[in-house]
Amino acid sequence: MPRFRGFAPALRATAISVMLVAAALTCAATRVSAATLAPGDLVILDAYEWDRSNSILRVDPNTGTPIETISSAGLLTDPGGILVTPRGEILVADRTAGIVKIDPATGVQTVFVAPAALGGAGPWDIAQEATGNFVVVCGDANGIWRVSPTGTVLGAFSAHSLIFGANAITVATSGTLWVADDAGQVVRVDPTSGMQTVLNVTGVSFRGPDDIAIGKTGSPVYVNMRGAFSYHLGGGAWSIDAVSGAGVRVPGTLQWVEGVAVDPVSGDAYIPSVDVINHDTPDWGQISKCVNGTWSVITPRFQMLSGLIAVVPPQLAVPAVPVTWGRLKAMMR
Repeated sequence: MPRFRGFAPALRATAISVMLVAAALTCAATRVSAATLAPGDLVILDAYEWDRSNSILRVDPNTGTPIETISSAGLLTDPGGILVTPRGEILVADRTAGIVKIDPATGVQTVFVAPAALGGAGPWDIAQEATGNFVVVCGDANGIWRVSPTGTVLGAFSAHSLIFGANAITVATSGTLWVADDAGQVVRVDPTSGMQTVLNVTGVSFRGPDDIAIGKTGSPVYVNMRGAFSYHLGGGAWSIDAVSGAGVRVPGTLQWVEGVAVDPVSGDAYIPSVDVINHDTPDWGQISKCVNGTWSVITPRFQMLSGLIAVVPPQLAVPAVPVTWGRLKAMMR
């Protein structure tokens, strides 16, 4: 089943028509300023359908306003997921370029994992386990992949017995993996055995979920659908109890929902979204923030900022002591 991209192709940028040269493993992307990421900062890949500039911005988590541009364009043409590691590296799952690593101090982009190393399929999303390994989903390609902190592909596990077109992945503090797929499912995956269990979700109406995140305590699961205005279908975001599956729509989010992320320390959640008029014209973008279960909009009205989102976790010094889950938990207290 193809991913439910939804928007009219004519409105999407044509950057994908520019073929990447396989040997070009580094790219001096547009550099605007050096950035020093601080824990709790938001990093937004401003790549919504009407812009597609693929600018990566550091954003204030309290006001939702951009602080500086970290990088733009370069290798990025079709991004699907973003994260920031405890080392300060920004990783983007790009369905054309592979896993792209961005150095925030320079804006330089490099190919961290090529699509060929993932069975030839472009990655759709990426998350990081407490071991430091990354887990990657590539639609229906060979299950969930594991990648070492240095970019070595460790192999695929948890073949898609219940998952149909894996769009998004996140990791709970317990180590459990959560996947959202093209069949509109939320699937819990055991990180050791790969066993999959579909969460019996109620009170939720979505298909083709586009991003997923999980609360600091292991619940709720946040899932969003981007939107499909050429078919008069609005997107949305939902908060789902990880045990019962009972879900409610996140209040205040606009029609075209871009991403979702949770601060690993505070537990605050963030969802960017875009208002659309006449089913094809963007009106404004905003970021909604949840603090202690209460959602509010933190951005000024009519600010055109939305996209994939990540929260900067506690940072490790370099050289760093090897990461253990106990050490990571201690840092987050």
